[in-house]
Amino acid sequence: MRSHPGPEHPPGHPSGRQGIPTGTGRDEPWTTSLARRIFAAEGGRSRSLLVQLPLAWVMLVFWLTSLATGDGRQVLFYVAFVLIAALLCMGLLIPWRRLPRHASLAIPVLDFVAIALCAAASNQRGISMLVMFPVVWLAVSGARSRWTLPTAWAGTALCTVPPLLLHQDLATADQVAFAVIMPVVMTALATSIHAASANQRAQERQIHRQRRRLERTLAESRKNEELLRTTVEAIDVGVLAIDVEGRTLLRNTQQLRHLRAATQAAVHAGQDTAGTSTINPADLRIFGPDRSTPLPPEKLPENRASAGEEFSHQLIWLGEGEDQRAVSVTARSMLDGDTRHGSVLAFSDVTDQVDALTAKDQFLSHVTHDLRSPLAAILGRADLVLERGGLPERSARDLESVITNAERLQTMVQDLLFSASGTLRVDQCTVDLHHLVEIGVGSATQLAAESEVRLVVEAEPPIRAFADPVRVLQVLDNLISNAIKYSPDGGLVTVRARLEGPAAYGRCAVLEVEDTGQGMTEIEARNVFNRFYRTDHARRSRIPGVGLGLYITKAIVDAHGGTIACRSRPDQGTTFTVCLPVADAMDQAA
Repeated sequence: MRSHPGPEHPPGHPSGRQGIPTGTGRDEPWTTSLARRIFAAEGGRSRSLLVQLPLAWVMLVFWLTSLATGDGRQVLFYVAFVLIAALLCMGLLIPWRRLPRHASLAIPVLDFVAIALCAAASNQRGISMLVMFPVVWLAVSGARSRWTLPTAWAGTALCTVPPLLLHQDLATADQVAFAVIMPVVMTALATSIHAASANQRAQERQIHRQRRRLERTLAESRKNEELLRTTVEAIDVGVLAIDVEGRTLLRNTQQLRHLRAATQAAVHAGQDTAGTSTINPADLRIFGPDRSTPLPPEKLPENRASAGEEFSHQLIWLGEGEDQRAVSVTARSMLDGDTRHGSVLAFSDVTDQVDALTAKDQFLSHVTHDLRSPLAAILGRADLVLERGGLPERSARDLESVITNAERLQTMVQDLLFSASGTLRVDQCTVDLHHLVEIGVGSATQLAAESEVRLVVEAEPPIRAFADPVRVLQVLDNLISNAIKYSPDGGLVTVRARLEGPAAYGRCAVLEVEDTGQGMTEIEARNVFNRFYRTDHARRSRIPGVGLGLYITKAIVDAHGGTIACRSRPDQGTTFTVCLPVADAMDQAA
């Protein structure tokens, strides 16, 4: 629970001293030590008891001594002792906290009167030394020095000068000097104690402020720690924090569940303050994406992270048999400036997602295989009927439309097959990229005319690339058809082919397709090569497609050892850039 500090009090208030830590120096003067003890007393009553009780005892001793020796005026001793006793009772009974701040200073002022009566009753010089008690009280009271110091001087003079006047017949030169010097000495003592107590109060106020700041900081730190602990335990992601040497700093309950899934041995529930379990690392069963190959030690997520590596979405499988779980691991370093203090790893259970993707791929594979034979039969029969001729013109056009749509459906089936199997074969050879661009643009001319989109070619022959011509035409068909589909009427699609880079190994053949269409956001451009991904605008506009064209295009470019990039801005068009190996560079490499 959060602690609530008590109310603050103004400096010098008696109730404001409780609980404030004070420091004591080994070499502090006795006056400072006495002042500190008096000043640290709680409230006016405790302070009155601390000062008045010793003073009353000393006064009693002087009175009893005078009774035993018959020295002095007994009535004055009696009056002085009664006054001291009355002041002691006043200090203990009066609720000083309800009165003005320095109301209790009336007690030390009246103490001067009592001491003066005792000094007048006896000619003993030691009685005048009792003024030290009220002088110290005034000095540590926190009242202004322009009031306390003159009072200390006057009170001391009251206790030394009148007794000297009453006993002139017994006065000596030493007693006269004592009566003159004593007020000066006590005033100097009061000045020293006042300065020391003022410095002490300033230090205590500073310590008090620092303590309150530390208490607030500690309370906030505990609150944040509890918030972090609750958050880490509430999420369904395993969290593991390790230092630079791989030692566990933090591990939540979900991560312990992952560990239990990765072991065949019984796991004890014991857990120490660092969050580590009694799981034996030798019992862990961690496999790669194929679910059967054990991960080598250097590939384990914890070892990679402890080595300073950062990574995202490493797929591992934990455990064996029916209880095997798929986990995606991401690691990030904990940095303080340029200094690394460890790593945090997040383990997400993706078993359901992986199983769903596997089931979907199996379904697509079965469906597409079942569709290939009927489609081949339809295309074959339609081609035979069309080749025989003798059909009315309208029937021939209808049959050509059937063949075109069947071929389109066959292309979609092939795309789905590739998406499900992930296998792609390319037969690379030396080709003229300029010639392939002309073929690709020629095939899209009718579609562009129907969409009222202008096609422009910017290419200088020859451009020799090392590529599979059939696959490159497939890339061109996908990019150009997409550019036409997503361009408004009257738009412009530009297809470029060129060589880039130095004449050595860094050279590449570049294909570029640029449109003036609707464009995409930055997030959409990053996801455009994902399987089955379609932008929100494409879905709302009901533009035909299943989201596989660009996914397959990237797979083809990757199979060639090339790269593909997308640059796009909303309402300003999109540019796709493909880099393929140059035939000259491949010949030199061979």
